[in-house]
Amino acid sequence: MARRGRAGPALGISAFGSFIAGTAAVLFLTFLAPPLATIAIKFGPPEYFSLMVLGLTLLIYWPTAP
Repeated sequence: MARRGRAGPALGISAFGSFIAGTAAVLFLTFLAPPLATIAIKFGPPEYFSLMVLGLTLLIYWPTAP
């Protein structure tokens, strides 16, 4: 839209979409955080090690070019 001379409406639509997505994410996190916290408290060394290996594997394997 901005390339066709309608930068104002394009900015308005993007701002509105960002507001809606941010609000939905905050609400989602508000209701999902307590159950996730109870699960995270039960984590021990094997789970932390698995998460570390998963993170490093994704960091190494994640494709950088399409």
